[in-house]
Amino acid sequence: MQHRILKIITKKNDVSVPELRKAAKVLFPQWTSDKLDMVHSQVNDLKHTPRGVHDHRTVTYNDAVAAVGELLTLIELWTAANIPPTPKP
Repeated sequence: MQHRILKIITKKNDVSVPELRKAAKVLFPQWTSDKLDMVHSQVNDLKHTPRGVHDHRTVTYNDAVAAVGELLTLIELWTAANIPPTPKP
């Protein structure tokens, strides 16, 4: 989900998640993605390492919830930047 949202916000395809996060930070410098970075790293380990992360998991439940919050903050920033101003009567 993170990858798709970042593609929509940055309008870039065929780019890695870390590069998309950097592009999103250029667009929205106030946005932070520390927890998203942690979650993405462990998800990649889970997908691409035969043993996964069972014995070495470092992302906590609170980190995962915070990562979702970071993603929602980015969506809110993007939405606010893309809503046309309300016309005055």
